[in-house]
Amino acid sequence: MKILLLATNSETTNILINSLKSSFDVEVIFEEKVSKINFWRRRFLHQGFLRTLNQILFLLFIQSLKPLYVKNKYSFFAREKFFLIDSGDIKIRNVKSINSDDSIDLISTIDADIILINGTRILSKKLLDSIKADFINIHCGVTPKYRGVHGGYWAAYSQDFENLGVTIHKVDKGVDTGEIIFQEKVEYSSSLNYFIYPLKQYSIAIPNLIKILRKFSVEGVFTTFYRNDLPSKLWYHPTLTSYLHGLIFRGIK
Repeated sequence: MKILLLATNSETTNILINSLKSSFDVEVIFEEKVSKINFWRRRFLHQGFLRTLNQILFLLFIQSLKPLYVKNKYSFFAREKFFLIDSGDIKIRNVKSINSDDSIDLISTIDADIILINGTRILSKKLLDSIKADFINIHCGVTPKYRGVHGGYWAAYSQDFENLGVTIHKVDKGVDTGEIIFQEKVEYSSSLNYFIYPLKQYSIAIPNLIKILRKFSVEGVFTTFYRNDLPSKLWYHPTLTSYLHGLIFRGIK
């Protein structure tokens, strides 16, 4: 079965490729990351100047803590999983935007059975409508309650440990609103932090993703469901003030 991975170049993408390549025929299209100027310009227009500035201050602050926070990152995956070694057995191509016409044409020429998403822009309606294969995403949060980014951190921050988890879902035209294929709780511990939540979540999701893909290769369909028992909310980056509040008063790193 052929898997096409649409992704940005990152540690979790490397982990995903290294975990899948022994079981499936994997091809990769790397999307160029959105420039920080364009990203924050859009965020400013959507959220306003003060909140956006507060988020930028948070990112500057959290980077200063990164050496301390990522000391145990190899506890979830073997060290070699974090690095992509070009052995020539995986075809990798690059595009500026996954939603461009050139990208859509390229994706159309690859006869993929399943298309996985990891860290790209939100997929356009044109792209989703142009390709017959199912698009699948690992989301680091329990949908629909923690859509958007940093779902593990936000669940912990909210002391909502029952909904600290990970979701594998179909991609539709909304933001993390697609049919759920798999969802599982992540046990909270004080060793988890902003950088480590996703690794813990991926360590649960990837083995189950492989099982799901193997089952799909036999049956040709996914078993899906929706969560109607949870509210739906879209989350963004923390602000510096919200992060410090969670750190000082709730012990959430």
